[in-house]
This record gives sequence, structure tokens and C-alpha cells, in this order.
Amino acid sequence: MKITKQILTWATVACLTASSALASSIAGMDGSTAHPYVINIAGSTAFRAGTNQAIKAALGSCTHAYSNDGNSGTYTDATYNIFSGTVGTGTNNNYIIRTNWTKGSLSGLTVLNAQTTLAYFPVATVMSSGVGTPYATSAATENDTMDLALSDVLKSNVSALKSANLNAASGGIAILPFVFVKSKDASTIAPTFTSITPDAFKALASSGNIPLSWVTGNSADSTKLVFLTGRKDSSGTRLVIFATTGFGYTSLAKQFKVGQTGGQNTAITSLTLWPAGDSSPVDYVSKQFNTDTLGNGGYDTGLRIGDALGSTNLNSISVTDKSGTRPIGAGTAIVVGYVGTDDAYYAMHNSGAEIVGYNGVTITPTASDITGSDKVYSGQYALWSLEQLYWKGTSPTYLTAFVTPFKTAAKATLGNIALDVDLMQVARQNDGGVLSINQ
Repeated sequence: MKITKQILTWATVACLTASSALASSIAGMDGSTAHPYVINIAGSTAFRAGTNQAIKAALGSCTHAYSNDGNSGTYTDATYNIFSGTVGTGTNNNYIIRTNWTKGSLSGLTVLNAQTTLAYFPVATVMSSGVGTPYATSAATENDTMDLALSDVLKSNVSALKSANLNAASGGIAILPFVFVKSKDASTIAPTFTSITPDAFKALASSGNIPLSWVTGNSADSTKLVFLTGRKDSSGTRLVIFATTGFGYTSLAKQFKVGQTGGQNTAITSLTLWPAGDSSPVDYVSKQFNTDTLGNGGYDTGLRIGDALGSTNLNSISVTDKSGTRPIGAGTAIVVGYVGTDDAYYAMHNSGAEIVGYNGVTITPTASDITGSDKVYSGQYALWSLEQLYWKGTSPTYLTAFVTPFKTAAKATLGNIALDVDLMQVARQNDGGVLSINQ
């Protein structure tokens, strides 16, 4: 039975669970205004922390639960969340908001348009206030369609969606900057590798690795190599990076999968040109724009890139590409990836990875904000996009009632995740397009 696009009565809730304690936890119901409106959200993983924080801030008397897999160990970066609370005042204002961050921007838009289902926490999940209640990801067992999609990119980037009846919140949600990050200990190997140019990135994305001398200008670095890792092509982060640098967002890339002795803060043991068909246990296959080809796959979230780049690369590493497998000497490989600023801070703070500037300009996320944000606002730094909030068709009244406080809360909780769209002095018509004066 479809429960999420309609008002729930107490009788409906009773069918969901026989536990009165569990039923009373749903959306903070008091028994007289029980119904809640249920809104399902998916899409951009780069803005998941911003979305989760804004949802919690937008709801009154909020209780929530989350999957215990986020990079901070809290709800902000968790793959699955469920929130309950009120919007506005009066009666019939109870809401349940559920998030699924497994898709990325482009896949999220595609799923929203097709109205296929994703997994969410069950409506009857027990929640708590404050830090929330943690669960295993396996607890997300209820399949339902999406209501809202967060996207780093415009729907017009996907030919099948250009004429789709997907509508966006006016003015967007926030400005989302992206950065290049180099692997832990990279400064020991190459202290002068501090920035990458568009041409150097295009060469790197085309071949998967380039001599370090191409980015440092020092011929002594020609025996060392820079390898690229990154996201699969359903990622808005990848689209913005590929479009802004001029590589082309539909172009086939050569990216390497990083092998480690463990998680973050361990050792990189291997670099493998991304295998075709790499879909289990996690789907890393690129299939948004191209067929599955060697090297074109990528990670499903920036969090995984942060884990990969947070491992030391001072040891000897086994490299596998189309020519076969070969060892490369200790201290001769650097891995570079691209992520949103929230995931970049995680990789820096928890793992020792380091920011790489773009075209000679650097911005750096801190614990509370983004140093150099003025360079984004003024147009000096070009790796950014306008975060969008999409829904399909005409927005029902209850959905609009939530979107308004959500936008306000998102602006108030930007932190090191995003920037204020109202402060932008420049604009662009297309993702990665030419900048113009914001009028």
C-alpha cells in the first residue's frame, strides 16, 4: 500500500505497527492531528550534510534516526535518515522526511522523473531528539518513490530530462564549491604540486596518469606520476568538474580505483584502471552517458574518495592498466580526486589529505566555513555549481509548505558545505559555462 503521498490516519499507523510506543514516536503525533505528510528526498551526495542539517533545523520538535555509516559518525553524512516534526503552527502540520543518499545528482533526477522506488527507513521507525537514534543501513527496508531531488546540476544536462516535467525551487538552494584533493603524504613527494590547470586535468582525465612534471613544471619530477581517481558519471560533482575544466561531462574518462590495506589512514597498495562491470558489492559502474568501459567507472560518493586519499602512498604500489600490472617505486605516485568541500574537509581533517588549487586559485574548507569564499563570489574560482531542489509536476501544498522553511534553514546552516547564493557577483547559464556579471 502506498502510504507516503497521502494523509495517514491513526488506523493506518496501527496497521503499520502494533506497538503503541512505536506509533506514538511517528512525527511527534499527539493523537488529535495524526496524519503526517511523508516526503522522500534523494540526489546530491555532495550536499547531503547540508540537506540533513537543514531538514532538522526546519522541523519543530524534531526527532530523527540515521544509518551509522557517515564520515562523522553522526546523522549529517549518513546514507539514510528519517526525521519527524512539525512545519509552521496549527494543526495538520506533522511531517516525516526521509533521505536516501545512494544515487548522486543525475541518477536522483532520473529516478524522480521515472518515479521508480528507492529504499528508506520505515515510517514507523523509532526516533529520538538530540543526536538521534543510529541504525544499521540494513534497516532501510521500505521502498517508495521520491518527492524531492537535490541536484548539483541542471536537468538540461540529461537529454532525456530536458523536456521532463521537473520543476526547481526559485533561486536555487546554495552555491556548492568543489575542490581537487591529493593523497596523504603528497607534499612529501611533491611539495610544489599545489595547483592544477584545466589543460593538465584534461590530460590526466584522458589517460588516467601524467608525469608530475606536467603540473609542477620541474623536469626533475618527470619520473613521478599523478593518478586520477573520481566519481562515476551519475555524479553531479563529476559533471561540474569535467564541464568546467573543458574535458566534457559526457566524455569517457580514465580513473583509477584505489586499493588499501584497510580504510582511511592505512596504506595504498594498488591502483587499478577502473574495471568494467564493477557493480558488486557497491555499484561503481558509469552508465548515465556512456556504456560501461575500462577506466570510466568511479566511486558512488565523495566520502569513499576521502577514504582513499587519506591513505599513505610512500610505499611501493602495484599499478594495473590496459598494459598489464607493474610495480612502481616507493614515493613516486600521487593520487588526485575531486570532491565537494564537506568531503574535502573530512579527507583533510581525519586522514591528512591535502587541497590542490585550480588554475592557481585555492579555497580551503575549515571546521566552520570555507576560507577563500570571496574568490568564489567574485568569480576568481570557477569550480562551483548552483544547488537545485527539484520536484515532479505541480508541487502539492504540503510540499511547498516544507520547501520554504527548508530553503531558509539551508541558508542558515551552510558551514563548510556551501556558500550563500545571494552573495554571488557572477553567474553562469549552464553548469561549467562561461561566467558573467550577476545582475
